[in-house]
This record gives sequence, structure tokens and C-alpha cells, in this order.
Amino acid sequence: MTVSAQSPVITYTANGSATDFAYPFLVILPTDLKVYFNNIEVTTGFVVSGTGVEAGGTVTFTSPPANGTLIKLLRSLSLDRTTDYVEGGALRAAVLDADIDRVVMMLQDVRADSASLVEFAALLDETRENIDNIEANAAAAAASAAAALVSENNAAASEAGAAEASAIAAEGRVPRTSNTGSAVMPVGTTAQRDAVPVSGYTRFNTTLQSLEVYNDAALAWVPAGQGATGAVGNPVFYENDKTVTGDYTIASGKNAGSFGPITINTGVTVTVSNGATWSIV
Repeated sequence: MTVSAQSPVITYTANGSATDFAYPFLVILPTDLKVYFNNIEVTTGFVVSGTGVEAGGTVTFTSPPANGTLIKLLRSLSLDRTTDYVEGGALRAAVLDADIDRVVMMLQDVRADSASLVEFAALLDETRENIDNIEANAAAAAASAAAALVSENNAAASEAGAAEASAIAAEGRVPRTSNTGSAVMPVGTTAQRDAVPVSGYTRFNTTLQSLEVYNDAALAWVPAGQGATGAVGNPVFYENDKTVTGDYTIASGKNAGSFGPITINTGVTVTVSNGATWSIV
């Protein structure tokens, strides 16, 4: 067999429906043909026909490659020699012809692969350029974010006053909205209470919708002091809810009072410790 001058590589762009792609060059074994999707080799999902034919054959895929996929069919012979001429033995023309054909095909493969290396170099340059652009954009974004943070901090410091901000940071004081405004208390649910609280911890409980203080003696969070209410100068009314919606423990040695009737929700427990009293009026 003769081997004509061939370029053992061809590329296609898939349209999402075609399954057959021709290769116009000689392939001896199906394993000599490499298949690439977007420059990544695939080894399954296709069959190779037309081996041993100088004009080439066809690669048929089980499923159509996705639309826009770059398909490359490349002959790539292993660079080895499996035949050996025996001293004094018969030198058959077919064996010698096949070996020479194989050498020519190897040279064609090397030349085709050189083009692939050029493509790879161009792709590598493009990737490096993209990395440089990403790094530049990331640096610009970081600088912008830092500038915005500085501006925001400056605005906050101007509103509260530089001296006030410094004192809060140094003394661990509760921040305030303004000189005549409000103290800014921590806000959270019952489940978000401090794991290891100590007396004096104060927070607004969004589950109970009330200000609460931790009491070491009671080993519990208790509502912040709520005295009688009424008209100005006339604090005569004490109010409490009619339904207990969360577990509660009355500590030993303490008395508790409620205005009834009182309903304890299903699954909720009120614990009256030894030595404690709960009076419902």
C-alpha cells in the first residue's frame, strides 16, 4: 500500500444533530484515531469505521455532540516498532511495505501535531491574558470596596463624633444613636441567647417581644423591670398575657404572680422550683 501526502487531522463544529464525521486520511487501527471535544480527548461514545482505507472513513457518535462543540479527529500512531527482521530470514514485501508506510504515517502525525502545539501556544497566551485581566479587575474591585468602606466608616464617625466612637471602642460601651437618642441593644430570638450568660447581660428578645436581663441568682433570663402603667402620674395598672407560650422556671426561693385565667400551651412547661410559689389571682 502506498501512503499519499495527507494531513492526518480534521476539525468540525457540531450542529447538535449530526452524528457522522468523516476523516480523509489512512488509519490502520481504530485506536490510532484520537477524538477531541473542545481540545479534551474523549474515548467512548463513538465507533470508527473505514480503517485500512487510504481515503479514510467515518467516526459515528452514539449521540449527537452538543451544538457548537469543536470536534477534532487526529491520527496518532504510537512511536514504536513491533516487527523485527530476522538475520537470514525471508524479507516479505508486505511486511517491509507496512513498516515503511508506518514510518511515513508517523512523520505525518508529527507534522500535524506540530500545528496542534501552535494552537495550544496561542490558547495558552490567551489564557494568560485573561488571567491578567481578572487579576487587574479584582485589584480594582478590592480598591473600590476599600474606598467605600473607608467612606462609610468616616460617615459613621462624623455622625457619632470621633470622641464618642473612640470611647465606645476603648471602654466597650453600648453604642447610641445620638447624644439624646437611644442605646442600641442586641436583638435576637430566644434560641440566639448567649450560651454562657452572666448577670447583667441585657438584650431585646424578638421571640418574646420584650427586653430581658440575665439573673445569675435565678439562673434564667427575666423580663426587664416593668412597673405599673396608666395615665401620667397614675401608675395603677399591671398587665400580663393570658397564655404561656414558652418554657419558664420560677427559681427556688422566688414568688411569682399572674392575673388569671392562665392557659399553658401544649408542649410548654412551667417549672415551679422547690421553695418557689406561683400565685394566680
